[in-house]
Amino acid sequence: MHRYLRARLAGYMTLAMTALTACHDGPEPSPELEIQVSPDTMRSDLEAGGVRIHYTMRSTAQVQLGGIGPDVQAQLPPGSWTTLVDSTGLYIQDVLGWTISPGYAADRVVYRELKPGRYRLRTTYTPSDPPGSTAPGAPIEALSNAFVVLP
Repeated sequence: MHRYLRARLAGYMTLAMTALTACHDGPEPSPELEIQVSPDTMRSDLEAGGVRIHYTMRSTAQVQLGGIGPDVQAQLPPGSWTTLVDSTGLYIQDVLGWTISPGYAADRVVYRELKPGRYRLRTTYTPSDPPGSTAPGAPIEALSNAFVVLP
């Protein structure tokens, strides 16, 4: 009887941990680049050019990082994200290309015309190759926290 109760309790604990993990809303942090949007709730202001997105980029890398973006992604159904395309058919990007040094941290502000909804910023970056390396590194994805746009 005692083994039965232990097994049942272990099953409930596993189920509870799985449910808590599934409810985690934030992206897994990038090991070398953090993007933090603040505040996480904002209002659209068409006179000012749309939504003012204030974000911070921080590098904890020991080497230079080179990247593209960030892009703006919208959450369509819960858990599904898509990169937005503007009216010209181009992806909405803040900076086309960038290189940042080890220890870099800076605040940035961009304005985007966004409808009410849930969004995040996404960028890909590549660490500079260590001396003597012949193969370029694979791009790594960095995601911001989600933010909400109100009417």
